[in-house]
Amino acid sequence: MDDYDLGARAYLFGYSNYLFKEEVVHLGKSKDENKKKFSEKFISYYEGIATMAFKNYNLKDLFLFSIVYLPYIFILNAALILYKKNIYLIFAPLLGLTAFFLKYKSLKEKRQENQTKRKVKNDIFLKISIPNFE
Repeated sequence: MDDYDLGARAYLFGYSNYLFKEEVVHLGKSKDENKKKFSEKFISYYEGIATMAFKNYNLKDLFLFSIVYLPYIFILNAALILYKKNIYLIFAPLLGLTAFFLKYKSLKEKRQENQTKRKVKNDIFLKISIPNFE
């Protein structure tokens, strides 16, 4: 989730973000893991997305993100359970959000620091579209 967080913070601190349309090589390959290991990745994913939004979004966008994101992760998770036939995923969203809340105190300090250093006052995270490169 570092790339999401880094992109959001770079934008807030006044830097430009660019999307490249060329293919990017990713070293390493996802392998078929056991179902428990696969669900652990989603616990981290859910925690990471919540952490990134909390640290970087203004209050209005954080609220909007929360009312959209929470139902989305439960729908995504239900689809994954059915598609992957992985019962371990049932608790992934709750465990991810629990991990987020266990770090709340330190995240609150990071949020305050990020919000203080902002150069861009309005978030556009929920409205970003892919730029035209031509």
